Amino acid sequence: MSGQRFIGIDYSTTSCGIAIFDGDTLATHVVKSKPVPGGLSAYYARIYDQAMSVLKIIEPSPDDVIGIEKAIVMGRRTDTEVRLHYAWHRFVEYLHSWGVSAIADPLEIPPASVKELATGSGAAKKQQMVQATRDEFGICVSEDEADAVWVAVGASVLHGTPLITVTHIPKGFRR
Repeated sequence: MSGQRFIGIDYSTTSCGIAIFDGDTLATHVVKSKPVPGGLSAYYARIYDQAMSVLKIIEPSPDDVIGIEKAIVMGRRTDTEVRLHYAWHRFVEYLHSWGVSAIADPLEIPPASVKELATGSGAAKKQQMVQATRDEFGICVSEDEADAVWVAVGASVLHGTPLITVTHIPKGFRR
């Protein structure tokens, strides 16, 4: 594959949304992962398997502009939050080690900024994200895919080549 693509990833350890803009084509995917018994080693294996499934779908290359919804953990951290934060960082590490020597750092986009870009409100609900995707792109997608689509749009804005006309840049957009 040649040419620049914009890839959005809505990372989750259970349902990871992916959007790939390749020229005029938009493809979306979801990679599901279920918790398995077996303690930390089973958890680590599950996170690795999920990351490899995502990377096989996106097949990243150095020309890609990749955005990922930022993992934000605030205040007191529960075990679940700590594990999600760990998994997010491991995913980024796997992205860097994916057989391509020059993948740029993914552009981290805060969740509220993704919502604000799509709907004008950083407090938008999942269904509003789905509706914004339907309105802008004419496609029906899952909640995870909708978030990934707008992460990809955000990555294109941060890159300086917006995929769509954007009239308002959210405050959380920084390169």
